[in-house]
Amino acid sequence: MVNETIREHLGKKRSLNPKSIKVLTLFFINRVDDYLLEDGWLKKMFEIEFKKLVDEKFIEYSDIDVKKIHKGYFSRMRSAKGIERDEEAYNLIMKDKERLLSLDEPVEFIFSHSALREGWDNPNVFNICTLSYSISDIKKRQEIGRGLRLPVNLDGERIQNREINLLTVITNESYREYIDQLQTEFRDENNENLPPIEDGRTKRKLLLKKEFIESEPFENLWKKISKKAKYIINIDKDEFVNKCVREINEIEVEELKIAVQKIRIEEMDNEKLREKFVMNNTKKVKLKNVFNIIKYIENETNLTRNTILEILLKINNLHFIFKNQRNYIEKTSNIIKHKLTESSAYKIEYIEIDEYFDIKMFNNEIKSYDKYIIPLNNNKTLYEIADENKDAIIIDTGPNIEGISRIEREFTEELDRDSRIKLFIKLPDWYKIETPAGNYTPDWAIIVEKLVNGITKQDIYFVVETKSTNDINRLRIDEQIKLKSAKCRFAIMEDVSFKAPIDKFETFTKEW
Repeated sequence: MVNETIREHLGKKRSLNPKSIKVLTLFFINRVDDYLLEDGWLKKMFEIEFKKLVDEKFIEYSDIDVKKIHKGYFSRMRSAKGIERDEEAYNLIMKDKERLLSLDEPVEFIFSHSALREGWDNPNVFNICTLSYSISDIKKRQEIGRGLRLPVNLDGERIQNREINLLTVITNESYREYIDQLQTEFRDENNENLPPIEDGRTKRKLLLKKEFIESEPFENLWKKISKKAKYIINIDKDEFVNKCVREINEIEVEELKIAVQKIRIEEMDNEKLREKFVMNNTKKVKLKNVFNIIKYIENETNLTRNTILEILLKINNLHFIFKNQRNYIEKTSNIIKHKLTESSAYKIEYIEIDEYFDIKMFNNEIKSYDKYIIPLNNNKTLYEIADENKDAIIIDTGPNIEGISRIEREFTEELDRDSRIKLFIKLPDWYKIETPAGNYTPDWAIIVEKLVNGITKQDIYFVVETKSTNDINRLRIDEQIKLKSAKCRFAIMEDVSFKAPIDKFETFTKEW
């Protein structure tokens, strides 16, 4: 990216300097110290790549002192100490725009982190290189805004020429990804196509029913399911290593190449995009060094070095690391992490500890919008709608156009209607079960009142997870691991059955 940016800059410099137009290029970088430190690798790389391109393609600039053509401005330089240390760079970039636009001023490349995002304008920024990769920290719209200005010549006259007024953005994303996100930001900025806003007038308050939470059925339920537990994993090391080796041996790695696309955007708005491919090129990359593969996997997986070494010694394609080390090491690490998590779910054991989910953690008052509130009729749950004396449950959001979970809505209504259901609650988000795939909160806790031999009533306790399918193998792997782990956790609870996944009420009733 640095090479391509310098190449683009020198090409424009070659054509525009004779027209009395100064060319500036702006780099947005990820870490300030990569450039600002005296031995910063990015500063060194820039100077090396500049000299290389001048020697190969732009020999007319061989007398340029590369150390004088670039400077950086960063937020830390706003302090008195920082400005004093590099007052010249601060004044040139932030204050003396006319001098910066002079062909007599050698500085043409400016490095910044985010200090130049807003509040700094220079009409002659013809190229922007986004070496920073954090979308949340630096928005594309703000970045390219530094270069969407009509350039000026040495006399201060605005240039009205569409062949000259071209902003080149060098980014490590694909062209399509970059444009899609840029258009999204433009739409958001103009408040177009935003997510629907909830009507505050439809928000209602639900109150905790104190008499219900103090009732014998609920206390019995909570006594059974409120104890916390920790898990331990017993993995067969040989089996785990062999599984990893088998899958790693199937890895395919292509030779490392850099694909360079240059696309000219002729027109872009919310409705259409007109584009023109200018250049499409692929370059092979020679590997200069290999990083510590064992250390990398250790950081990614928390496995011991001995176990990692055992895996690497058994695989037959370690030579791929010399073909494309980044791709190979990422694929290898992902396989090991996946197999580790997968093995954990099958070899997991829960041990209850002397800690409980406190019943006092239930909120006395909760709020939600009408479409998420399901009114109920039969006094079987914890909350009621304020001032209406009517029970209700708040269901989760869903992927459909109404934004609600239809499965949960239907399941809730069936629970309320069925006379065998004695009590049911939606478990709160603070009720968490630890699993190898992350914390997990089941959907429901239910008490079923069942007749035994048509005479004796017996309470059966269930914890239930509702999903769009009752086939666990159709769920994402992390969801499968959470549900399988939860099954092991509830298996050690007395008289509590865990049922998951349940796609509809009829599936649940078949279980009892």
